[in-house]
Parts: sequence; C-alpha cells; structure tokens
Amino acid sequence: MPYADLPAFLTAIRSRKGMPARALDFIILTATRAGETLGAMWQEIDVEARTWTIPAERMKGARGHVVPLSGAALAILADLPRKGPSVFPGASQAALLYVLQHTPGGAVMTQDGWSATVHGFRSTFRDWAAENGIGRDLG
Repeated sequence: MPYADLPAFLTAIRSRKGMPARALDFIILTATRAGETLGAMWQEIDVEARTWTIPAERMKGARGHVVPLSGAALAILADLPRKGPSVFPGASQAALLYVLQHTPGGAVMTQDGWSATVHGFRSTFRDWAAENGIGRDLG
C-alpha cells in the first residue's frame, strides 16, 4: 500500500470491531511481522518504558528485539482486555487477512485475485522511511 493511502486505511481499520482489527492496527504502527504480534504476551510489554521486547525464539533472525511503542500503539494496548497472557487472543493470520481484504482501501484486486498481504505494511514503512531519510538500521 502506498504510504500516502495509509492514514485513510487506518481510519477505516479503527472503525472496525474485534481483536483482529486491533492486531492489524498494532502491526502497522509497530512495523512488525504478523507472527510476532499474534504471539505477543503481556509480560513482554513495558508501558513505563514504552517498549515491547520480542524474545529471540519468535524473531525471524533468532535475535531478541525491542520495539518502541508510540502513543497510538500504547492506546491500543490500554483498550484491550487482559484475560490471559496473550495480548491479541483469538486473532490469527487468516483473521488479519480477512480484515485487510474487507476494509475499504485494504484490498487490491489483480487478475489473479486478492493481492493484499499483512506483511506488505513492512514494505510501506520501509518506503516511507527511505523517502524521509531514515536509515534501515536505527540501532
């Protein structure tokens, strides 16, 4: 998705109910992979430090990663029920894709069918960062 289209898409996502919509919003705000977000546990979130520490076993490169949390990401977390260790219980890869494909602006049709992917938001973030002079590795 071109990053210029992202604000309108986020507005549409935020009008949807349900855990998958909250998880998709969080994925976009944190530029993380779906599996990392779907596996998020409350014990990994440090609200005071405004960080989310993803353990190495859930990271693609098997290296732990600390994700800074924006005010918008923290607001999502503050509104979620804490009914167990999982931050986004009941959300799944399939549910994320369903929300993406059924939210205005989220689905792009090609001759082969849907071409929308949740992982594509990482590319959207990279494009925005590159065009705004933000390096790939901030650490």
